Amino acid sequence: MNKKKYVIEEMTTNLLDLIPDAAALVDKKGRIKLVNHALEETSGFSQTETVGKIFFELDIFSESKEMLIKNLAKRMQGLTVDHYELNFTDKMGKSRCVEVKGKKVIYAKKPADLVILHDITERKRIEQKINESEEKYRRLFEESGEAIFVADAETGIIVDCNPAASELVAEKSKNLLANINQLYILPGWLKMDLPEISKKASGTRRSGLKRR
Repeated sequence: MNKKKYVIEEMTTNLLDLIPDAAALVDKKGRIKLVNHALEETSGFSQTETVGKIFFELDIFSESKEMLIKNLAKRMQGLTVDHYELNFTDKMGKSRCVEVKGKKVIYAKKPADLVILHDITERKRIEQKINESEEKYRRLFEESGEAIFVADAETGIIVDCNPAASELVAEKSKNLLANINQLYILPGWLKMDLPEISKKASGTRRSGLKRR
C-alpha cells in the first residue's frame, strides 16, 4: 500500500469512528472497503474479516441474504434504496435488529456508499413488550364479566366499551360506539351504581353489578 492511499484510509477510518452507529464504506460492487469500530462491536467481526467482502457473504447475514442481494442490485443500477430493517445474529450469538440507511459518497475519487446500521434491538424489544401488554389488556377487557366503559376524560363521551357493558345497556358494542356523540358518562353518574347508569343510558333496568 502506498503512503498516500494509507493516509486516505487512515483519515477516512478516523472519520467513520466519529459515527456512533455501525458504519461501512462500500464500493459500487457492494464490497466493503472500510468499517468503523462500532460495526466491529455490533457484528463481532474485525475489519480484517470484513474488508473485501459483500455483507451477505458474512455468515451472520445469511438469513437476510435475499434482501441484501436485492438491494445491492438496485444500488448497482443507480436506484435509490429506501431505509430497511435487517435481523441477524452476531458472531457471539446475540440476535440483533438494525435499521439500514445508505448515502452515496466519493471515496478515493470513486463512487461509493456510506452504509449506516443503526441498532434498534432494544427499541424492538420494548415495542414487543408493549404489544404483548396491549394484547393482554384487550383480552382482559373483552373477557371481563363486569361492564367497562372507557370515556374521554374531558368530554365524558364513551370511546370504548366491552361486551359486558354493551349487554348492560342492551346495545351492541359497535352500535353503541357508532353513536358516541349521543352517549355520555356525565359527572353526576360517577356517584351512581351501574343499574342507575343503565337506566339513564338506555331506560333498561338492571341489578347486581356495581361500578368498579
